[in-house]
Amino acid sequence: RVNGVRVWYSSFTSIDWLHDAIKDSSRILRLRKKRTSFRGRLRNLADRSVGWLIVTVVGFLVAVIAFLVVRSEQLLFDLKEGYCIGAWWKAKRFCCPGSVKLLPFQTYVTFKPPTEDMCEQWRTWSDVLGPRVGPGGSHVGDESWVIEYASYTVIALALAVTSSILTIKLTASTRFVTRKDSGVLGPAFGPDGNETKEPVAQGGAPRKVLYFASGSGIPEIKTILSGFVIHGYLGGVTLFTKSVGLALSVASGLSLGKEGPFVHIACCVGNIVSRFFAKYENNEGKRREILSAAAAAGVAVAFGAPIGGVLFSLEEVSYFFPPKVMWRSFWCAMIAAVIIVTLVTSALCFLNLYTRMGGTELVYYLLAECRPGDYHEGVCIYPDRNVPGPIVSAIALALIVKGALTIVTFGIKVPAGIFIPSLGVGACMGRIVGIGMQWLQWNYPHWRIFRSCGDEDRCVIAGVYAMVGAAATLSGVTRTTVSLAVIMFELTKSLSYVVPIMLAVLVGKTVADAIEPKGIYDLVITLAQLPYLDHKQEYLWGAYQITDIADKSVAVIHSDQENTVKTLRDKLQAAMSTGMVEGFPLITSDRKLLGYIGTNELEHALALVADGPDAECHFNPAFNRRRSFDAASFTSSLNEDGGNYTDPFDFSLYMDRAPICVPSHAPLALVQQMFVKLGARYIIVTDANGAYVGVIDKKTWIAFLGELEEEKHA
Repeated sequence: RVNGVRVWYSSFTSIDWLHDAIKDSSRILRLRKKRTSFRGRLRNLADRSVGWLIVTVVGFLVAVIAFLVVRSEQLLFDLKEGYCIGAWWKAKRFCCPGSVKLLPFQTYVTFKPPTEDMCEQWRTWSDVLGPRVGPGGSHVGDESWVIEYASYTVIALALAVTSSILTIKLTASTRFVTRKDSGVLGPAFGPDGNETKEPVAQGGAPRKVLYFASGSGIPEIKTILSGFVIHGYLGGVTLFTKSVGLALSVASGLSLGKEGPFVHIACCVGNIVSRFFAKYENNEGKRREILSAAAAAGVAVAFGAPIGGVLFSLEEVSYFFPPKVMWRSFWCAMIAAVIIVTLVTSALCFLNLYTRMGGTELVYYLLAECRPGDYHEGVCIYPDRNVPGPIVSAIALALIVKGALTIVTFGIKVPAGIFIPSLGVGACMGRIVGIGMQWLQWNYPHWRIFRSCGDEDRCVIAGVYAMVGAAATLSGVTRTTVSLAVIMFELTKSLSYVVPIMLAVLVGKTVADAIEPKGIYDLVITLAQLPYLDHKQEYLWGAYQITDIADKSVAVIHSDQENTVKTLRDKLQAAMSTGMVEGFPLITSDRKLLGYIGTNELEHALALVADGPDAECHFNPAFNRRRSFDAASFTSSLNEDGGNYTDPFDFSLYMDRAPICVPSHAPLALVQQMFVKLGARYIIVTDANGAYVGVIDKKTWIAFLGELEEEKHA
């Protein structure tokens, strides 16, 4: 049974979970009624299998895109040092398998044995640029170092600026503002026959411009999965820009990671693929099932941890143009910020092998277990060969530089993740502690804590300390627990260190919660003012009542009064000018509630009757059309029905005749559960006699919860 047709959802409005669930149930019921025929059974089988087909295609495409991004990033990262002779498309690790990087001042910084050979196939920029001096026609000494440093900085700067320009120019939220043809804009509605203009918001603050390809994307994905719509955020343009920009920004050497953006990329793929199937194209609630699976695929390809990816997905996961002068100033500031950060990154990272490494490479070496004969870029020390002081100093410098640059880099307008930088910072600290414990065990083996080691020199494994430090740091940053522990187990392919890792994760989260209750993604959601309803948060309601939150000033439609197309248009345009109203309650003169109609539905209905501004529209609460409208709009439904629905002025088709209601004396905790557990888009407040009092929509409720949090911390 139909309970109101829904049309399109506008950006930053909540989807109607209940309506989408009912619509899908009606669709399944129609399919099951046709199972008597062979064709009907095939259609049922295809319907049950289409979800698996989509996630399979999404998983394959995400893996391909991730492979291309990683290989491109490796090539561009090594391009800052040189290129492969005869195969310029190969990164250094593929051009010279098994070769070891030789950097300026490596004797003082990394203590690399001088006997290792250079790779003959790899040509550095000091070999290419300027006059040839020294043996073999290459630069030597300080001149070689200056050329390599200059080329490293210029290429890194070019990569970062290109990534930022692509992000700002191609994925500004203002590029994705679309308005469908609307009856409220028909020329017959304007004064003196003149065409009316697009409604301009006069109340409330203008929404800030978002850049869809910037940052990790996880806060926005959490917002979308919670039931809000952000047009363009999961589209093809964003997918292209995020993928290309991610490879460029990571290759530039900025302190950021690929893991968070992979979740965004995977959700873009999931959204695009699912739109080829009507089951998901016409149902926003069902499509979010695919997006949840895609988010898990993004984490899986980032870490090679499918179980951890699934757990991470479970555990975490119109607009106004600014004035031209402000836009140009903002553009200039963003480009300047990217240039400054890249220059600082290049200056601080070039002289130290550990700061110059890519994030994944650094974490790999810091977590490595040292066996006899291993070197691992200087992180391995032995009692008969090394003193830990210089190595600890080099890693400590990397800890400070990487930590400071991560704080700055995560906020600039380039695709950026926080996973690998956080793991790198924690691994640096853990490796320092591990090396210190190794030195103590070698020099004071008689201490009680080392008695169980006996004469074993490798009793203390510094890589384990690095792994524990990495897990604790990432837990403190993102506040993930179970999924993070599983990811670490899958990365190390070992369960030997379950207890220390889980303890470190819990301690890291506890300490971080004591300092700041919100994790990095929740803080980004707050700063970006995204309409996200946190289902994990607990609130103290105090003396507030439902009537304190309910919006009693929302315009209503009286069904027993004359409602012409023009008067309804005036109500709609006034509501759109505020930017806060999502619909109109339908009541009688004695305030008896009959139903609810959304602004998008009313706008679409008025568009169909734009030629008759003085015609009367009516709402029939007894409307009982036994049909399930799965189409995206009334027009497509009309075509499917063979044109039998002949009264376009009867707007009963769009009414929600059974809106969720709550009495004014109910506790606020009940309202919270309705929004969280039922996925309500709006709730009607009634008095003890059932008369209409006001409306609480989801955005109003989220704003109220924000005020509660501010009062709590005041």
